[in-house]
Amino acid sequence: MTEKQNFIRSTYPSSSDYLNELARLRDLYRSSPIPGQEFIDQFALYATPASLRRFIHFDRLYQKILDLPGLIMIFGVRWGAISAHCMACTKFTSR
Repeated sequence: MTEKQNFIRSTYPSSSDYLNELARLRDLYRSSPIPGQEFIDQFALYATPASLRRFIHFDRLYQKILDLPGLIMIFGVRWGAISAHCMACTKFTSR
């Protein structure tokens, strides 16, 4: 494993079965027959349970603060995923 791969790898403890299933999921993702223009709409097919929970959590959090005045500031995000999610929510919930 290279230093870069080691950095990216999750540090959460996982069973070998779970890690094998994640590897299988990555292979399925890479060989997916879903057309590129539809892929983002089908993201849940290849999302891990933790990713789905995080997505739902931040969606619920966003819905709670929607009517509050001010800015949304997020610090410590990994590759901007949560920021992107919040930006996407604003496009669908603009008032």
